[in-house]
Amino acid sequence: MKSMILTILVASLCGCSLLQTKRGKEIKQVETMISESFKKAPKHEYQPYYWLVFYKMGCRMLLKLDDIPINFILKDKDEGFWMPIDINYRLMYGGEHTLSVEVFPQEGQTAISKDAGITAAIIFFNDKKDAYDVGYYYDSSKGFIGKVKDGIVGQLEMKGKEIRESASYYCDTLKFTADLPFDHRHILSTAKDLHSVPDLESKVVAYYRNIYDMLVAGQFAQYMKDIISPILPLHIECCYSTPKEYKELMFLDTHKELFHYDCNITDWEIYPFEDFENYEVVICGNGKLAYLQRKDRMEEVLKVKYKKDNETYYQVLSPLLYIPHNNNEVKGVF
Repeated sequence: MKSMILTILVASLCGCSLLQTKRGKEIKQVETMISESFKKAPKHEYQPYYWLVFYKMGCRMLLKLDDIPINFILKDKDEGFWMPIDINYRLMYGGEHTLSVEVFPQEGQTAISKDAGITAAIIFFNDKKDAYDVGYYYDSSKGFIGKVKDGIVGQLEMKGKEIRESASYYCDTLKFTADLPFDHRHILSTAKDLHSVPDLESKVVAYYRNIYDMLVAGQFAQYMKDIISPILPLHIECCYSTPKEYKELMFLDTHKELFHYDCNITDWEIYPFEDFENYEVVICGNGKLAYLQRKDRMEEVLKVKYKKDNETYYQVLSPLLYIPHNNNEVKGVF
């Protein structure tokens, strides 16, 4: 019996050692991939930076840039001040852009509350370093405060009492001009109009299903290679990112937790990818982009929950897909 227990213990230790060796090699491959992406990405001395800052109460909302969702739906519990969203990568080029704010009733209600309120602003920083040294940005009674006040290039304010109480949907838009050193508008301007793609639904579902299977199997390195690698140089260029930000903050920490891969978390759980009848394909980006969402709640399809330091966290993936003019397969762009 002792001999059998010892054999099992040795086999278990060997298995763990092999797993760690395999993961160590995969992490090294990911780090190499990131380093190669930095070599490909153009560098810009002028590094203007744009944020979208918003505040909401008593409603649900959807933020879009040029008809492209950037936060999907914010539910009832997501009240009060929210941290800013980096939108350089979403803008993609300098010139005129449109921010739209769509307002919905709180879940279970049929009309937008008269107590609802939303403020959204586009903030410009002349240099990326300034964008991370501003402290708090919005106070419900004082408005925007700190450095951001001087950098506001456009602002929207909506209050429930200004909207008909019977309204179940309200939208307002803001046009603003961005000054950016890169121009990638051709990616979507030359892409196929997805309204004319007959098998779009099956293509989008297959793309999402592939990522779902990677999440379940913990295939972090495969996801980085297949999904992230093609768009990484573009993201690096638009956000002026450093290798440290990607290796330590963005991908090798956050994404490892998302994939339950070589990280210190517990109770990891993925929301089931149910039959397609519970989901719908949404076309946006003026017909050039598509994504998958739940029909009933306008929520993300790819969602995981886990615990870290006794706190519960949620992470989602909502890839936006397009089809290049010379291709028939969907590809991720955001």
